[in-house]
Amino acid sequence: MRITNNSTNFQSKIKFIRDKNLYLKVDAMHPLDYYVPYPWTIETMKTGHDLYTTGIMECICGVLTDNNSSAMFHLATRDKELALRDKVNPFDITNIEEVLSSKVNLFNKNLHGFLLGGWGKNKNCLEQIKNLFEKYKIKYSIFANRNELHTYGTYSVLYSNKDDTLYLSNNLTEKKDYNKLGIIYGREIDIAKDGIIYNTYQRIFSKYGFIDKKDRIKTNLETFLKYQFKEVKLNELDSFA
Repeated sequence: MRITNNSTNFQSKIKFIRDKNLYLKVDAMHPLDYYVPYPWTIETMKTGHDLYTTGIMECICGVLTDNNSSAMFHLATRDKELALRDKVNPFDITNIEEVLSSKVNLFNKNLHGFLLGGWGKNKNCLEQIKNLFEKYKIKYSIFANRNELHTYGTYSVLYSNKDDTLYLSNNLTEKKDYNKLGIIYGREIDIAKDGIIYNTYQRIFSKYGFIDKKDRIKTNLETFLKYQFKEVKLNELDSFA
């Protein structure tokens, strides 16, 4: 499926939901047809109306859509040595551009996108993807360059053309959270009607050495994402739901 629609610009919503709720949405689809799978190279990208992927840590996930159909990729940033070990192509922006161009009309003026993920050690790969989007003047929203890799959880992404919505979830929405007495009082990340409730951690020095000071706070989605990522920015076509 090649994305070529010439409809007028539209606005997409970004919504954060619990992991289990994302999987409930996925169960209503035909999962294998719309799942962007391992080994997470540009060759495993998918096109369609409802697309999803899971297990995003330091990888880079991208979505391109024109309100008619969409494309999603999930890229591990392997160098040549790791790619040889895994028997796949390494991260190569020229190859990524060629494969994208074969599936998507990158000159479509109604195309816009999303980028999520990336980490310090692969920041150069993220910059190459951003430059590729900008080369074709593709407007995009970004939640990228993670502040921390493991403590902050693993992301899944579902894009629905029908809803014009990018659904984000984090596996920590299913992790039980305990107080000092060992009593469960919520999840590591909780979703309320008027915001996101989550733990922040600050490494401080005490007489016992370095410890992580935990605070429980409640913010809006944008502030939560800025806690998780160094780069958070919406283009004018998108909004937080």
